[in-house]
Amino acid sequence: MKLRSSLWLLLTAVAIITPALAQEPAPLLGRVDGTVYVAPSGTYRIQIPVLEELGGTLEDSPDMVTFRDPYGVDITIAAMPFNATMRFEHETRGRKDFLAWFFATQIHAGFVEVIPGATSESAKYLPSVQDGALLAMSLLPGASAFRDRIAVAPGQREPVAKRGFLCFVRNEHFFILSTELTERVIDRATYKKTVEEEDSLLRQRLMELLGKMTFTTSSKPAATAPAK
Repeated sequence: MKLRSSLWLLLTAVAIITPALAQEPAPLLGRVDGTVYVAPSGTYRIQIPVLEELGGTLEDSPDMVTFRDPYGVDITIAAMPFNATMRFEHETRGRKDFLAWFFATQIHAGFVEVIPGATSESAKYLPSVQDGALLAMSLLPGASAFRDRIAVAPGQREPVAKRGFLCFVRNEHFFILSTELTERVIDRATYKKTVEEEDSLLRQRLMELLGKMTFTTSSKPAATAPAK
């Protein structure tokens, strides 16, 4: 049974949207309390990882929020409620195999459908993170979120973007934290990091993002309030 929904299509689209296509943002479904974003479902809160005074923006949907700024920050956080199929697969497969299965069939498969040549570079299970988390890296040819900042000569291919994902289960939700290694495409003329260094940097950034989050034990919708 396929579980893929508009959430995964949206998650895929995030990687290929450019600021040049940006339009007036829709009103937030979650809310902002000072410097904290509260998800519409009330499942988590997070210290906002971008600064409005430096051009930082945030947009959300019922299940996902995107944070961006002009300096290379591109972060998404998705929280998908479990349905009956997900719960069955989780209970049957166990945490480790469930995370690998879900990433491969629901998340990475969504990228493959719309980005030619998209590949899953690596995946590692982290048993000590959130009672078991999957750290995965994907290579997305020509699909950087900052394509407007990339100069490509005629006949040249656009650079291959790299995104890191941290996936885990918490309070009957499947969480996906994702960020692009932006300097890989923006600074490619002088960029010399190894694969191991890239993975270490993305892991560090994703763990820092996780450290900014607070989870609730029950889901309560966020009270609607005007956001700046």
